Amino acid sequence: MKKTFMLFLVVMGCAGMVMAADFTAIFDSSNGSSGYSWQDSGAMEVGRIDSDGNLSIRGGLRLDTTGIKCTTAEMMIIDGKLGIGIVNPMELLEVGGGIRIGNSTGSANGIIRWTGTDFEGHKAGSWTSLTKTPYILLAQRVGGGGEGGTATAGAWEVQSVNAELSDEHSICTVVPPYFTLLPGTYRFSITAPAYCVGRHQAKLQNITDATVALLGSAELSPQTNGSQTSSIIRGQVTIPASKSFQVMHSVEFTKSANGYGVSMNFGEGSDFLVVEIWKIN
Repeated sequence: MKKTFMLFLVVMGCAGMVMAADFTAIFDSSNGSSGYSWQDSGAMEVGRIDSDGNLSIRGGLRLDTTGIKCTTAEMMIIDGKLGIGIVNPMELLEVGGGIRIGNSTGSANGIIRWTGTDFEGHKAGSWTSLTKTPYILLAQRVGGGGEGGTATAGAWEVQSVNAELSDEHSICTVVPPYFTLLPGTYRFSITAPAYCVGRHQAKLQNITDATVALLGSAELSPQTNGSQTSSIIRGQVTIPASKSFQVMHSVEFTKSANGYGVSMNFGEGSDFLVVEIWKIN
């Protein structure tokens, strides 16, 4: 049975009206009790309602007051608040129950995904854990009985990191003597040792911008019969784009071979300069 009609749709309790003088209804029974479909002027089925009230539509569905049709990329447009399992939603989307999400390879900021092991959010060009603080551990590692290196008085010297011991979220790249971080806010705890060099101090240098990012504590390791002490660098740095850093050290007196740390010589090698970083935003 065919009939030209004005179509009324009810979707999730919200009534809408579509002027459809060029639609043709096709009833599955004489009175439509077993459902019906409707066709466009080219006899193409564009929608169907079955006897249980289930609605299927070919193309997009738009619920608003503009009357503008959906584009091919828009499957559903709702201009207003949507409640799922709840009436009178207070926000654009409110769900009265749990939400299950999957993984994503998208690159737009604001995406949330479940990787299978962690919830992550995409911000400032990278994925960041939503449940734990990304942690980075770098070191100047010397094998065997190697020493920390000669400390030379009179200038700021670079102390090289050459080992990336932890970086689960792949937000740091090490190219000795410097390391590069993705955009974000980071907290640092850096231990820079020195031995028998008199007064000494370390600093974290932003080599991309040629600025001092953080200054370390002022320390003393007497030149004669001295003990090893460390300049400690602690603080927070925010970078809007990827930046490269290196640790630099200045000493009062030159000390050859082990001025930047004495080897333990226990057969496992030694970590001298140690850099710990937490990405907090």
